[in-house]
Amino acid sequence: MRRSIRIAAVLMSVILLLPCVVSTKTVVRADADAGNVRLFVERLYRETLGREADEQGEAEWVDLLVRGERTGANVAFGFIFSDECRELTADNAAFVQVLYRAMLGRQADEAGLSSWVSFLEAGHKRSMAFAGFVNSPEFSSICASYGIVRGEYRYIDPSRPMIALTFDDGPSGRTAEIVACLEANRAAATFFVTGLNAQYYPNTLARIASSGSEIGNHTYDHRGLTRLSDDDIRGELSSVDDMVMAATGSIAPVVRPPYGSHDERTDTIIARPIMLWNVDTLDWRTRNAQSTINHVLSNARDGDIILMHDIYSPTVDAALYLIPELQRRGFQLVTVSELAEYRGGAQAGNTYYSFRP
Repeated sequence: MRRSIRIAAVLMSVILLLPCVVSTKTVVRADADAGNVRLFVERLYRETLGREADEQGEAEWVDLLVRGERTGANVAFGFIFSDECRELTADNAAFVQVLYRAMLGRQADEAGLSSWVSFLEAGHKRSMAFAGFVNSPEFSSICASYGIVRGEYRYIDPSRPMIALTFDDGPSGRTAEIVACLEANRAAATFFVTGLNAQYYPNTLARIASSGSEIGNHTYDHRGLTRLSDDDIRGELSSVDDMVMAATGSIAPVVRPPYGSHDERTDTIIARPIMLWNVDTLDWRTRNAQSTINHVLSNARDGDIILMHDIYSPTVDAALYLIPELQRRGFQLVTVSELAEYRGGAQAGNTYYSFRP
């Protein structure tokens, strides 16, 4: 029996598993039709998996493209980093050859193949090689021939300073403004949501995830976990996970306990990396955009995790200024999971305040 490439699992790999490349949302061109989009998807089945499309998988990918929820680059990533393709490309040469066929529409030339294989064997991630191909003129041309927008990508350079902006207690009616600003600046952040608010903003949850930012679990109603029973702690977390799963296809990969309050018992139950902070803007106290801006710009250092709250309108105003300004000052804005990835990793049940070099 042929395996169908399931959409939810594959799409979340874009967000969670390979953080050095994250796409932003664009749409299918106005002159595209379902027939042309289907040909694009069938082409990816042939070039990446070496087989014909299965009916269900093809229909799901076509629907996502036609509705503008995924770009050509998103879908190519989904195929190339699927479990089925991984099995077919165990060695780097096979992987590079798939990139040439799927992304450039041709066989690898000898010099190009040798160069990219050397790049991967030097320790670079496969997703970095994918990024090089996805932004090529050839791939843009292939997408355009099917009426599909390629999609833009952002990069993380491990050698450059990076910080994680985090927003607690939302979403709110203005959270989408922060997400839009992050997208416009090819940046990302982590939003630690509460269930009480998340239940009213499922579309915002979906947009956070599809934009390349990250959703963290901040419990259902913001009660201190150390005072709760084991079952109550599990309920606080699972209710949020259910909402995030319904909106994005995956649970929140990281947790921030309310008030930063936790102990060995709660850590065991949480069973995910616990992401606290080392720069507290105190925006909940000041409710003043300029105060928040000043605090961040005066204190931000490479590897910091910065705490803010997107439920306060002045904080949103501050974030809209800080996102481009921090980039202008040389910082890459990443999620906490991305920051951890490039600074030694994060283990379930362990607590992290920053990832300074």
